[in-house]
Amino acid sequence: AEVICDTAFIERSFANFASVMPHASKAGHEAAVVRLMDAAEASPGAPALLVAVAERYLYEPQSPVYCEDCFEPFARYAVANDVDVERMKLLLEDMGQNAPGTAAPALRLVMAGKKVVSLQQLLKSAKPTLLMFYDSGCDGCRRLATALDGDEGFSRCVAQGRMNVIAVNLAEENIKAPITWMPSKWITATACDAQDARNAYALRSTPALYLVGADGRIALKNATLPRLGRYLRGNLGN
Repeated sequence: AEVICDTAFIERSFANFASVMPHASKAGHEAAVVRLMDAAEASPGAPALLVAVAERYLYEPQSPVYCEDCFEPFARYAVANDVDVERMKLLLEDMGQNAPGTAAPALRLVMAGKKVVSLQQLLKSAKPTLLMFYDSGCDGCRRLATALDGDEGFSRCVAQGRMNVIAVNLAEENIKAPITWMPSKWITATACDAQDARNAYALRSTPALYLVGADGRIALKNATLPRLGRYLRGNLGN
């Protein structure tokens, strides 16, 4: 019971557990979650605490060990064992939206000069496209754009025409002036309806990265820079 009350200890231990989960097979990490949660059942309150910590570490895109696939077995265990059932059902529904392999949702975008186009028009290039959803007033968005543009392998893929980048502004007001900090080789646009875009792509915060494959289907949802780098190395040989 004393250990369970030590939240700092639980979080440190869980961080180590979470860091290796993405490297295990799906069956392997599902089995590990069941063993962990079954053991936690011996202490009142422990399952709920572990699920809450798992959500913070594995479900929040800003987490350095973010991995929805790894969080899913925690959520399913919680639903099956009466732990925060309604919330976990909602999170499972969210995780099922825009899962890798599903078609990229349609969006209407305003380009420079106020030309309105569909996202699908811009995706007809038969090459992977990175969607960066951002807010023009967001400092974190600017830092992410700078980090991407400064990544040698990523920039080489864009410069050589092996992938596109579409930056979609979700600011409530339409763009009055160009966003000068966006890399020049990126396509920039504003969502015609920011809330529709947030709903269609289940955006919980900005910036957010989605990688759409050459087939128009989601390849990476809420991509982190390490996951994006691994995808590019494995698929584009950057």
